[in-house]
Amino acid sequence: AQISSGKIPVLENKWYTISVLAKRKNLPTITTRDGFLRLDFYSSDKIIKTYVSKQVGNTWQKISSSGISPSGSGYLKITFQIDKCFINDEYYLDQIEVFTSDVVVKIDKSEYPYYGSKLPKNFIWAPLKYL
Repeated sequence: AQISSGKIPVLENKWYTISVLAKRKNLPTITTRDGFLRLDFYSSDKIIKTYVSKQVGNTWQKISSSGISPSGSGYLKITFQIDKCFINDEYYLDQIEVFTSDVVVKIDKSEYPYYGSKLPKNFIWAPLKYL
């Protein structure tokens, strides 16, 4: 399941950040790889680049996703992704924000080691604390 925003116009080759204050009822585990924020850049109706946040935890925290809008971008959508619905799990979202900048921010690759990498569609990665 997904909850998505409407189309938000973007400029090409600009740095965009989306953030949300979020929490889930239950602590995520290796089997619950859901509950994350997506930043999708589109050209017309086709996704041309996606950036994702870390998973939402069971305490209020600000999660974010950032990236450069690729050439050909016309708009972005903010999506909260839930692939599986587990009994008695709930998600809470508040204070959704979108920022843009000409300045590219350095990504902490210790938290996002595969940021910007091309990965196969069946690739799954989770922080060690969930393994």
